[in-house]
Amino acid sequence: MTAETGKFTGMSIKQRIKDLICNLIYYKVIPGLSKREVPYSLNCLDESIVCFELRDVQAGVFSKYSTEYLNEQKFLDACITVKNGLPPSAKKVFREDMRLRYYTSCKFAKIASSLEGCFVSIGVSFGVTSRLILEYTSSKKEYWLVDGWDGYDPHRSKVMKTHTAHDAYCSNINDAKEIFSGYDKVRIVQGFAPEALHGIEAEKISFLHLDTTDPKCEAASIEFLWDRIVPGGIIVIDTFNLGRGYVEEYSPLFKKLGCSDGVIGTAHGQGIIVKR
Repeated sequence: MTAETGKFTGMSIKQRIKDLICNLIYYKVIPGLSKREVPYSLNCLDESIVCFELRDVQAGVFSKYSTEYLNEQKFLDACITVKNGLPPSAKKVFREDMRLRYYTSCKFAKIASSLEGCFVSIGVSFGVTSRLILEYTSSKKEYWLVDGWDGYDPHRSKVMKTHTAHDAYCSNINDAKEIFSGYDKVRIVQGFAPEALHGIEAEKISFLHLDTTDPKCEAASIEFLWDRIVPGGIIVIDTFNLGRGYVEEYSPLFKKLGCSDGVIGTAHGQGIIVKR
């Protein structure tokens, strides 16, 4: 299923049914359960301690552990700024249930901000994650943004300008330029990766964020930019382990680059690589 359209591509009827059931559970059943207060007690030295109550589901993760860190004031302030900066028709693009992914991206970008090299995001749309990173890190680094911004994906050879796409995907580059108009270090490259990556003039990269939901595109992009990523540089793949062979798509590349044992998969779907 593509993030831009919400439609299924190249899947069997059996797989579509499975996905529909999974979506029903993820979007309806689990959020309904998470609104109930479920006390969690930790038995420590024979004393029962009520730690907190489950109230939230983040990026598909329903955890017994606290997510209080998502209430960090600096992160909350960045979220408010980004939500307020979205066009009225795109307010729902900011996903409250994706705050864990947003937070993880911001934290790793903050670490990378101390390294030499620019930031790069591939798959930007309305720029929610990119703007959160800019606001959270207060980085003065050059930030390259790569996206098609026209609703057409040549690799899938189909037009994606559906009603859903208009709501969830920024298909007008002028809207993107307006959203990022207040950031003088942002560089916009319109086109599809990896071909469009020739437009990135920076020689060194400290942070690379990928969110295209296309593992072949992302693997090719990582390979294209690998030599520019500085030692200690961080790669965040937003939809690394969503299933149906996503991880396998990256395996040959990671083996080739010699970083197979250095990829950190997360329970909320992201994959993290720290270049050694």
